[in-house]
Amino acid sequence: MFVGRFKRLVDFGAGPHQAHGTDNFVISCNSATGATRWSDTFGGPGTDHAVGVAVVPTTNVVAVVGYFTQSITTDLGVLTGQGREDLFVLRYTSSGGLVSAKAFGRRGLDRALDIAISGSKVGVVGTFAGTIDFDGTVLS
Repeated sequence: MFVGRFKRLVDFGAGPHQAHGTDNFVISCNSATGATRWSDTFGGPGTDHAVGVAVVPTTNVVAVVGYFTQSITTDLGVLTGQGREDLFVLRYTSSGGLVSAKAFGRRGLDRALDIAISGSKVGVVGTFAGTIDFDGTVLS
Protein backbone atom coordinates (compact mmCIF):
# COMPACT_ATOMS: atom_id res chain seq x y z
CA MET A 1 0.00 0.00 0.00
CA PHE A 2 1.36 3.40 -0.88
CA VAL A 3 0.24 6.95 -1.56
CA GLY A 4 1.91 9.72 -3.50
CA ARG A 5 1.41 12.36 -6.13
CA PHE A 6 1.84 12.52 -9.88
CA LYS A 7 1.53 14.74 -12.94
CA ARG A 8 0.14 13.87 -16.37
CA LEU A 9 -0.38 10.06 -16.51
CA VAL A 10 0.36 7.09 -14.23
CA ASP A 11 -0.31 3.34 -14.53
CA PHE A 12 0.49 0.78 -11.80
CA GLY A 13 -0.89 -2.17 -13.74
CA ALA A 14 -4.61 -1.73 -13.07
CA GLY A 15 -5.08 0.78 -15.92
CA PRO A 16 -3.92 4.33 -16.59
CA HIS A 17 -4.97 7.35 -14.53
CA GLN A 18 -4.96 10.83 -16.09
CA ALA A 19 -4.10 13.89 -13.98
CA HIS A 20 -6.81 16.52 -13.53
CA GLY A 21 -4.77 19.50 -12.39
CA THR A 22 -1.29 20.59 -11.39
CA ASP A 23 -0.61 17.61 -9.10
CA ASN A 24 -2.92 14.70 -8.31
CA PHE A 25 -2.65 12.01 -5.69
CA VAL A 26 -2.64 8.26 -6.06
CA ILE A 27 -3.45 5.36 -3.77
CA SER A 28 -2.28 1.88 -4.78
CA CYS A 29 -2.96 -1.39 -2.99
CA ASN A 30 -0.63 -4.22 -3.92
CA SER A 31 -0.67 -7.94 -3.16
CA ALA A 32 2.14 -9.70 -1.29
CA THR A 33 3.76 -10.47 -4.66
CA GLY A 34 3.70 -6.81 -5.69
CA ALA A 35 0.83 -7.06 -8.18
CA THR A 36 -1.60 -4.14 -8.14
CA ARG A 37 -4.93 -5.17 -6.57
CA TRP A 38 -6.52 -1.74 -7.00
CA SER A 39 -5.51 1.86 -7.41
CA ASP A 40 -7.33 5.18 -7.37
CA THR A 41 -6.52 8.79 -8.11
CA PHE A 42 -8.14 12.10 -7.32
CA GLY A 43 -7.37 15.68 -7.99
CA GLY A 44 -8.61 19.09 -8.89
CA PRO A 45 -7.44 22.32 -10.45
CA GLY A 46 -4.85 22.98 -7.71
CA THR A 47 -2.11 21.05 -5.97
CA ASP A 48 -3.08 17.83 -4.20
CA HIS A 49 -0.93 15.67 -1.87
CA ALA A 50 -1.69 12.29 -0.31
CA VAL A 51 0.84 11.88 2.52
CA GLY A 52 -0.34 9.17 4.89
CA VAL A 53 -2.06 5.79 4.73
CA ALA A 54 -3.17 3.29 7.37
CA VAL A 55 -4.85 -0.11 7.14
CA VAL A 56 -7.11 -1.69 9.76
CA PRO A 57 -5.56 -5.17 10.11
CA THR A 58 -8.79 -7.01 10.97
CA THR A 59 -10.92 -5.56 8.13
CA ASN A 60 -8.33 -4.23 5.65
CA VAL A 61 -10.19 -0.90 5.54
CA VAL A 62 -7.81 1.74 4.16
CA ALA A 63 -7.64 5.36 5.36
CA VAL A 64 -5.73 8.05 3.46
CA VAL A 65 -4.91 11.62 4.50
CA GLY A 66 -3.37 14.60 2.78
CA TYR A 67 -3.98 18.18 1.79
CA PHE A 68 -5.15 20.15 -1.24
CA THR A 69 -5.72 23.60 -2.68
CA GLN A 70 -9.00 24.76 -4.24
CA SER A 71 -10.98 21.50 -4.61
CA ILE A 72 -10.73 17.81 -5.38
CA THR A 73 -13.28 15.63 -7.12
CA THR A 74 -13.88 12.18 -5.63
CA ASP A 75 -16.28 9.37 -6.54
CA LEU A 76 -18.51 10.71 -3.74
CA GLY A 77 -18.50 14.34 -4.89
CA VAL A 78 -16.40 17.48 -4.72
CA LEU A 79 -14.46 18.50 -1.61
CA THR A 80 -14.08 22.29 -1.61
CA GLY A 81 -11.31 24.04 0.27
CA GLN A 82 -11.98 26.86 2.72
CA GLY A 83 -8.50 28.39 2.73
CA ARG A 84 -5.08 28.25 1.12
CA GLU A 85 -4.67 24.55 1.90
CA ASP A 86 -7.12 22.14 3.52
CA LEU A 87 -6.77 18.58 4.71
CA PHE A 88 -8.73 15.53 3.60
CA VAL A 89 -9.48 12.09 5.04
CA LEU A 90 -10.61 9.27 2.73
CA ARG A 91 -11.77 5.78 3.69
CA TYR A 92 -11.77 2.79 1.32
CA THR A 93 -13.03 -0.78 1.53
CA SER A 94 -10.50 -3.60 1.18
CA SER A 95 -11.49 -3.89 -2.51
CA GLY A 96 -10.92 -0.19 -3.24
CA GLY A 97 -14.42 1.25 -2.96
CA LEU A 98 -14.46 4.79 -1.59
CA VAL A 99 -16.91 4.93 1.34
CA SER A 100 -16.08 8.27 2.96
CA ALA A 101 -14.45 11.54 1.85
CA LYS A 102 -14.17 14.55 4.15
CA ALA A 103 -12.34 17.87 4.02
CA PHE A 104 -11.44 20.03 7.00
CA GLY A 105 -9.96 23.48 7.21
CA ARG A 106 -10.38 27.18 7.59
CA ARG A 107 -8.69 30.21 6.00
CA GLY A 108 -5.03 29.32 6.59
CA LEU A 109 -2.71 26.43 5.83
CA ASP A 110 -4.24 23.20 7.15
CA ARG A 111 -2.39 19.95 6.45
CA ALA A 112 -2.80 16.33 7.46
CA LEU A 113 0.66 14.75 7.60
CA ASP A 114 -0.02 11.17 8.71
CA ILE A 115 -2.67 8.82 10.07
CA ALA A 116 -2.68 5.91 12.53
CA ILE A 117 -5.40 3.41 13.42
CA SER A 118 -5.60 1.37 16.61
CA GLY A 119 -8.75 -0.69 17.04
CA SER A 120 -11.67 1.68 16.43
CA LYS A 121 -9.62 4.81 17.14
CA VAL A 122 -8.17 6.97 14.36
CA GLY A 123 -5.47 9.57 14.91
CA VAL A 124 -4.54 12.22 12.36
CA VAL A 125 -1.34 14.24 12.76
CA GLY A 126 -1.01 17.59 11.05
CA THR A 127 -0.77 21.34 11.28
CA PHE A 128 -3.26 24.18 11.07
CA ALA A 129 -3.23 27.96 11.29
CA GLY A 130 -5.62 29.80 13.60
CA THR A 131 -8.60 27.50 14.11
CA ILE A 132 -9.90 24.35 12.43
CA ASP A 133 -13.33 22.72 12.59
CA PHE A 134 -13.63 18.90 12.76
CA ASP A 135 -17.37 18.34 12.27
CA GLY A 136 -18.31 20.76 15.03
CA THR A 137 -15.22 20.34 17.22
CA VAL A 138 -13.26 23.57 16.82
CA LEU A 139 -9.59 23.62 17.77
CA SER A 140 -7.44 26.73 18.07
